[in-house]
Order: sequence, then structure tokens, then C-alpha cells
Amino acid sequence: MTNSLPSILKLLTAANAALFIALTVLLLGTLAKQHLVMHSRVYLLASMLGLLGCIAFAGLATRLLPPYVGPLSPDLGLIVIVLLPSALMTEAGLLGLLGASGFWRVPFLIPAAFGGVVFVRLISQLSSTWR
Repeated sequence: MTNSLPSILKLLTAANAALFIALTVLLLGTLAKQHLVMHSRVYLLASMLGLLGCIAFAGLATRLLPPYVGPLSPDLGLIVIVLLPSALMTEAGLLGLLGASGFWRVPFLIPAAFGGVVFVRLISQLSSTWR
């Protein structure tokens, strides 16, 4: 099923996956050291890139994906396409929370919470379809 997807969507999925891995490494390094391992501006830049990647993917996927997706099937490629943007949004929000200070943490709390809720909801829906 995912072999017939447009190449721009495949490219954007690969870019989002690479960005997700980079953000995960930064977040895990921060959690391991229990302090910021880079300057706070790096965290803010990584957060902005993650949020922009998520928005770009959502904008293109809503135009390109509907003809290819019927009922959600447990195809691994489709699961990655569906779950990756919500996980990326959550992680970008968390990195923004770490990098920002004071009142500026509030704008990053919204994507972190929203992405987390969407991610958990998608996982619960997928687990119910596999039963």
C-alpha cells in the first residue's frame, strides 16, 4: 500500500523520521545528563524545526493521502505515516519546554500536550484494530 504513495510524501516521511531520531537523541542525552547538553537556542531551534516538519507533513498529507487510505489497516508503512507526526509534535513541544524559560514555555506546552493526546489515541485505536 505504501509503495503507491506519492514520492513527495515518502520524502517528507523520511525527513520527519530523521528529524524525529535527531530530536530523540537530543532529548535522551538531556535526560541522561539531567541538564541541558547544548545551548537553549539549539533546543528552541530543534523544537521549531520539529513543529514545522509536523505542520508541513500534515498540510501535504491531507492533500495527498486520502485516496490511498481506506479503513486503517495495520500496514507498517501506514502506521509510521500516521504516528510519526504526532510523536514529532510531542517531542518538539518537550524540547521547546526545555529550551524556553518563563512565560515562553506556554506556547510549547500546547503542541506537547496535543501531540501526546493524539499519539495515545492513535495507539489505542491501532491496538483495538489488531485484537
